[in-house]
Amino acid sequence: MTRPLGDRLTLAPARRTPIEPAETCSGRISSGTAADRTLSVDGRPELTVRDIRWRNGERDIRMHLPDVLPEMPRALAKLHDRRRAGVHRTDDGRTWMTAWSVLPGDGDWPKWRRPTGIGELGTLCGADRLRVVHDHGVVAIGSKEALLEDTGRTRRQLCALLDEDVEAAPAVLYAVTRLVPVLRHIGWL
Repeated sequence: MTRPLGDRLTLAPARRTPIEPAETCSGRISSGTAADRTLSVDGRPELTVRDIRWRNGERDIRMHLPDVLPEMPRALAKLHDRRRAGVHRTDDGRTWMTAWSVLPGDGDWPKWRRPTGIGELGTLCGADRLRVVHDHGVVAIGSKEALLEDTGRTRRQLCALLDEDVEAAPAVLYAVTRLVPVLRHIGWL
């Protein structure tokens, strides 16, 4: 099912792709399977959001670099295969990922932006698009302390709880929190 992510932006259903052994987020080598979803912005080149489930149990999301890169602004081109997001599970089986954003920095290099609250995240992504993620499997967004009962040094960082039954939820959250701020920066949205 195609998922509308607000005005002019959609995420297409996944195509499965086997992944040869490569480095996971933790630095281990593993093979796996990717679910590639096409992110479409009216009148612009399509982007691929790749959700990889590694055989070693890890999972991450990234913008996939195609064999032929269409012409696009440098800030967006530099995001391909960079700034991936890990998808994690708690000991009690809940699925979550950080609710960070990416913004172009020096030389258009994609830099992490760790919003301090929902309001700042909404400013970066667009409050309307942030509301849409809840229609696609994002159960809640809040601090790690509030949602995961994390009392460690990262307890104030934003994260999102995901509905395990909605396979596209991590890709939707990645598209809205990581890609939309860059698309807004370059004037595509």
